Amino acid sequence: MVEKIIQSIENFDARNRFYINSAYKTGEFEAVQTYIEHHLEIMDKSEFIGLVDFENNSSPGDQLVKKLMLVRIGFYPDSSDTFAVFDYTIGRELTNYLVVINYNSKGVFDSMTMES
Repeated sequence: MVEKIIQSIENFDARNRFYINSAYKTGEFEAVQTYIEHHLEIMDKSEFIGLVDFENNSSPGDQLVKKLMLVRIGFYPDSSDTFAVFDYTIGRELTNYLVVINYNSKGVFDSMTMES
């Protein structure tokens, strides 16, 4: 399964972005809303330069969701629950919080959380 995921990173990333966008729009997983709301509340507008255009018609939250980037993939073959973990952030220099997407040993989406 590790090899399959490594060979399909772009496909998993696209799938993850779909899950992230869908979760943000529908509220199905609180992780994305919590992540975005947390950063909009605690960060100064000056920290959003290059991430959010507050003059733009789209909401700052929508803009931040689009800026989430894949920064790490972890594999846990000995775990009975989570096999692969994909970490997304708006920037490691800005925050230690992550949107984390977990897959089981069959490569099936399992959960989405916010972690630090």
